[in-house]
Amino acid sequence: MGIHLNNSAYPDERLRRSIFRILETVTLCSLATAGLDAVAHINTAYYCYTDGIEIYFVSDPGTKHCHNIAIQPRIAVAIFDTNQPWGDALRGLQMFGECHLASAQESIAAFRAHASRFLAYGDYIQALSPFERDSSPHKFYVFLPASVKILDESAFGEETFVTAEIVRD
Repeated sequence: MGIHLNNSAYPDERLRRSIFRILETVTLCSLATAGLDAVAHINTAYYCYTDGIEIYFVSDPGTKHCHNIAIQPRIAVAIFDTNQPWGDALRGLQMFGECHLASAQESIAAFRAHASRFLAYGDYIQALSPFERDSSPHKFYVFLPASVKILDESAFGEETFVTAEIVRD
């Protein structure tokens, strides 16, 4: 799946380099969800991603955030290194879009990406018996951001937030 990043001030390739540098160096994200009651909920998850800025994470569909996603798929995701010293060039992403339980085909792609990024995860899953794998409550979810807010002070300057629409082909 191809993507284009729409921002009139910065070229697509410059935005793409910044986004992928952040995605590559950070392994945890925070997922903000809300159910029909509009009560906010946050969860932290390990994630992996594709060149099409598809974000995958593993979770139990019985959790509060997964219930919220099933009811209201619009979520926000924050990706940032929590060990950034005050005064250093800061980096992080805020993404906004829709999330859903992965289909069987999406789950295969998600597993490959996740096992490639987190080698111990791949080893763990391969060591399970077929029964253990099939009975696990954990499933892959796919987050498709529609927009991104980038804070990459080394690329765009101090306290400069750059927003872009993510357009998928």
